[in-house]
Parts: sequence; C-alpha cells; structure tokens
Amino acid sequence: MKLVFPNGEHGQVLLNPGVNRIGSSPEGAVVLTLPDIAGLHCEIHVTSTGANLQVPAGGGPVSVNGKPVPDIMALRAGDQIGFGPVLARFAVVEAARSVS
Repeated sequence: MKLVFPNGEHGQVLLNPGVNRIGSSPEGAVVLTLPDIAGLHCEIHVTSTGANLQVPAGGGPVSVNGKPVPDIMALRAGDQIGFGPVLARFAVVEAARSVS
C-alpha cells in the first residue's frame, strides 16, 4: 500500500505494516511541513486485511473522498485523502509475480 501525492508536496510513500504517522513531526512516515499540518495529523494503520485512517485527539482536519473523518475510517484503493490542504491518493501495490 502506498500514498501518491499528485501535486508534488511529497514523494510517493510505501506504507509499512503497523502504524504510519503523518504530520509535521520529523519522526513521521510522511512529513508535511505546512502551516495547517499538525505534528501528528493522523495515522494510517496497515494490517494483513487492509488499512484504516485514524485521526487522534489533537490531530488535524482529514477527509476521505471529500468527507471529513471524525475519528477512524477504512481505506480502499483509489481513495483520495485530504491532509488539511494536501491531497494524496491511497493505492494498493500488488506483489510482483514471476512469469512462467
């Protein structure tokens, strides 16, 4: 799974299993240094069955496909995520298969 930033605010990011923190804090998996981005803006939790976006207490405004996320939401391939003013697309990366 990965995030693609079509407007170039960040390079594409492969999401690791577990918690992927997004915000202005330098410890995050995705660091967005813009005025409207909180230190810990949100988290994407990746498991073997999919991914969820969670906005922690004190997190920033986040939307999925134009709808505000108040706390937690499941993500699907192609979803457009808004981290304040920054847009990203959630994509599923398929494992490479060998050709026989």
